[in-house]
Formats: sequence, C-alpha cells, structure tokens
Amino acid sequence: MSDRKQQNTRMAHRVGVSALALFLSVTPVVSASAQTAAVAQTTPLQNRTGASTTVNTRPAAPAMVERLGQGQRQLRASLRDLQVRQSVRLQGVQGEVGIPFTSRNDEVVKSGNLVLDFAYSPSMLEDLSSITVLVNDEVVRSLPLPKSGADGTRVQIPLDPALIVPGDNRLNLRLIGHYTRDCEDPLHSSLWANISNVRSYLDLRVQRLGIAPDLQTFPAPFFDQYDVAPLKLPFVFGTAPSNGDLEAAATMASALGAMASYRGFAFPAAFNTLPDGDAVVFMTPDQMVPGLERTINGPSVAVVRHPRDPYSSLLLIMGRDAAELKQAAAGVAYSQGNLKSDFADLAGSSIPT
Repeated sequence: MSDRKQQNTRMAHRVGVSALALFLSVTPVVSASAQTAAVAQTTPLQNRTGASTTVNTRPAAPAMVERLGQGQRQLRASLRDLQVRQSVRLQGVQGEVGIPFTSRNDEVVKSGNLVLDFAYSPSMLEDLSSITVLVNDEVVRSLPLPKSGADGTRVQIPLDPALIVPGDNRLNLRLIGHYTRDCEDPLHSSLWANISNVRSYLDLRVQRLGIAPDLQTFPAPFFDQYDVAPLKLPFVFGTAPSNGDLEAAATMASALGAMASYRGFAFPAAFNTLPDGDAVVFMTPDQMVPGLERTINGPSVAVVRHPRDPYSSLLLIMGRDAAELKQAAAGVAYSQGNLKSDFADLAGSSIPT
C-alpha cells in the first residue's frame, strides 16, 4: 500500500471513530452526512445538433424508496435525482439526450413506468414531429406532439422490465422536429421541446434475488455500487457498545461510507434485536444477539441469511474481546474479495494503521 493510501486509510478510520462515537453518545443512530465531499464525475452528452446537457455518470439517491416485503422495493427517481441538473431542452430536427441510470446486480425489475412532463414549440408540424423514448437503444414509445398539448403535457409510459438490465442502463429522449414540409433550417428556433427534470421520473418495482451468502462478494449485498438508493445499513449490538465496539463499527462505517460516497449513507443502531433487511452485527461472547448465538474462538466474520427474511443477509463481526472485534472488522472491511465462502477466521489479519 502506498504512503498516500495508508494516510487516507488512517484518516478515514479516525473520522469514522469520531463520528460514530459522537452520534451513539447522543442518539441510537449511527449516521453520517448525506453528502460527502466527493463529487460525482460529470459528462456532457451532446445531441445531434451540437447542444449539450450535463448529467452525472452515476445517479444520486432517488426521491422515494419503499420496501414492499418479500424482497421487493418500489423506487422512484426524478430526472433531477438522476443528476439532470436542469430541465432538458431538446433542439433541432433531431435533438437527443442520454440519461444514465443503474439497477442492482442482485435485483430484477418486475415492472416500471416513465412519467414525462414536457412542453414544446407550437410551431412544429404535429403530423411530422414527435418525441421518441428509448431504453438501452430499444424504442419504447413515440409520442405525438399535437398543438393542443404544446403548453404542457404529462404522459405515463409503461416500460418493459426486460429492457432494464443489472448494472448500467441508459434512457434516451429524442426529438424529431419539423416546422415546414419544404426545405428547412435544422437549427431553426421553432424546433424545441423542454422536459421537466423535477416532474419527470422513473418508477420501478424491483425484486431481490435469493443469492447464496458469500464473503467473496463483499461489499455486496450490503452495498451495491449500482443501487440508486442511499445506503441505509443498520449496525446491531448485543448491548450498549463500548469504546472498543465503536471503533470496530467505525471501521465498517468509514469503509462503507466511502463506497456509498455521494449517494448518501446512514447506519442506524439497534440493540439486542434484529431490524428488517440487511444489517451488520457485532458480537462478543458476552454480547450475543438473540437468534444468532455462536461459539466465538477468535476474530472472525460470517455472512448468514436473515432468520426472518430469506432475501436479506447479516454480516457477523465476531471476536472474544474489543481488540479481536476491531481486527475482524478491519479484516472484512479491506478484504477486497479475498475472503471465501460464508465464514472466515481472521486471526492472522492486521488492523490498518
């Protein structure tokens, strides 16, 4: 590890310890800022007339996330949540913008809708002009542009879930505009459409897959880089945590918070009970969580199914004392895919300093 990387690791660990201790001392919530100093990279996407709209290469958190049970979630993300910072303006005879969005690797889309709220030039010929919606280069719908709707139109478009794949996806909006049947200027001021970035949104219902627990996939499923939702991962303790327990938790918080970055993150704390969904559980022989009792022989980690939810997983951080708990937390936090199966003995690992 380079000197710079070692310095960054030490700083992240110290920040995590301080933040975690502060929040747990005043409230049963382990939390961090919803926005970090890291700024997502942006890229200008040019339409065919040369005009450009700037969007992020990764979307921010959606406006709404609702858990529906049985491994299902309802996600709603406006275009602004997808980092389209202003209303989209399409211009010219073939103006187009591409908007990236993502889907978790361990989820499939069951159903979806795209809601578009837009206005357009009343000077365009309604029988020759349209807005075409594409998902991953597949045409979803071609919307006519009658003069009666020029001042404002709101359309709900069903999406074929088969078009949305795990990982990176792209939504394209394409204006085909004409103001005359004769020779025309392709950049004429009459050729435009404005799409609201606030009132236009993706609405997706997703189903989580029952993938077998495996430490080699860490940080998944506890954090997935393709999840558009902010990271909300409970930290569970058998009793009120000691300073050593907080340092172990801070190691996990700093590592996972750095991964979540601009999406935002929070680590709500729970004591002696398991919350719904994925969680990280810290255990020593005298601080067991009901339903997860195990023999602890040293610093170790395991990933298991949630006893009440076959679609959720628990990451068990275990040690015989606070020092071993910190060693186990560091071992998995910086494992980088080196751990195998659903259990790992970390007696030989070391804590980054």
